[in-house]
Amino acid sequence: AVLPFADMSEAGDQAWFAEGIAEELLHALAGVEELQVMARTSSFAFKDTDKTIAEIADILKVQAVLEGSVRRSQNRVRITAQLVDADTGYHIWSGSYQRQLKDIFELQDELARSLVQALRIQLGVGAAGVLVAEQTRNLEAYNAFIRGRTLMNWGNPENIDQSISHFENAVAADPNYALAWGFLGWARSSVFFWQPTSKLASDPAIAAYERALELKPIQSEALAAKAWMTELLHWDWETANQLYLQAMTSGENTTAMFAYALYYLPVIDQLPEAIRLARFVEQRDPLHPAYKNIVAWFLLISGDAEAAITKFRESLELNPQHFFALGGLIDAYNMVGNFQAARAVLQELPDYWSQEPRFRLRSAFTN
Repeated sequence: AVLPFADMSEAGDQAWFAEGIAEELLHALAGVEELQVMARTSSFAFKDTDKTIAEIADILKVQAVLEGSVRRSQNRVRITAQLVDADTGYHIWSGSYQRQLKDIFELQDELARSLVQALRIQLGVGAAGVLVAEQTRNLEAYNAFIRGRTLMNWGNPENIDQSISHFENAVAADPNYALAWGFLGWARSSVFFWQPTSKLASDPAIAAYERALELKPIQSEALAAKAWMTELLHWDWETANQLYLQAMTSGENTTAMFAYALYYLPVIDQLPEAIRLARFVEQRDPLHPAYKNIVAWFLLISGDAEAAITKFRESLELNPQHFFALGGLIDAYNMVGNFQAARAVLQELPDYWSQEPRFRLRSAFTN
């Protein structure tokens, strides 16, 4: 597990940058075949926690934990990190690096390779080449991108809008920033959870992911977005399937697996496989409320309402205002005939959800 790095800058205003550094290392280490790395949401759930390394490792079921700090001052950055054995509490490895900000990707790659070298000895992990590929030489673009990636949350329309704005700033600063274009395409395609599909809305999503694939033909988020839009706009299941499979074999692919399980497999009547893949994604990121929510929905669709209720409540423990988990919990209670519990959930809805049409419709079934 890679914990969010602490911001040690004098002004204390670089937390987002420190988290971005940690996330880049997380993605780099996840690319090492023999190494299983906990996904971002679960690892970063322990930001500002008072839990010990041993407690965190026990919750996440990991063998080692990487923690560190970032100190950014004008055009220089210093990164200090240590890899801790969860059982003994001893350091497996530690290092400190300082560079000009323009060399940030070289710094991250050097740090990641040092980690893998230590893991080769302690955990039996194989050698690795370049782990952190240079994304952009434009720091303004990089800063905007990591802000957008931190905010990206398909289950919250406000967060989607904010992340889109940051990704747009990133590609404006560097029009050749393939990863930022890919995330922009994914974010723009995610809005269709909240609004009808239309040419006016879909054209910007298509433009973004096509630009990403023009710059980098195998880019996971762009491929996942293209697959999703291929389903929505053309109902071309065979092409969508090929795109999803490509997306799942390129880069950090939790997003692509999630999209494949949610968007594609149920549509082609492969619910058991969708449940299996959704549970695998949940295992990779066990503290992500959206992944628990999707498992719960699949359980509900398959007829196991009691198990769905348990899983919806797990999702809501992580995010008490999760739109889809709240709606699913109401539906599950209705399915088992517990209308009193369904009404209780409706009565406790946040004000901004209480008038949402999908919840108002549900209220009719509980009375």
